[in-house]
Amino acid sequence: MKMIGWDQPVGKRFGRAGRIDGVIVGVIGDFHLGSLHHQIPPLVFRQGSIKFLYLKIAPQNMRETLQFIGQIWKELLPERPFTYAF
Repeated sequence: MKMIGWDQPVGKRFGRAGRIDGVIVGVIGDFHLGSLHHQIPPLVFRQGSIKFLYLKIAPQNMRETLQFIGQIWKELLPERPFTYAF
């Protein structure tokens, strides 16, 4: 939103190549997806097929938390394997 200069982006329409792709429903703070040595790039989450799910997990009870997420994943998407990376 900083690059576009929008102070209140929620509810605004956006798109690319001259067409409207969607409406902004929420904004989250900047975070690193990769190396901390790289600048944080702009990122858009779009509704559609699930390829990645980004979660912030507290380090306490990491094993139990991952097991819980895996159980929920199996309930919602039994045909897709649950894999994770840090």
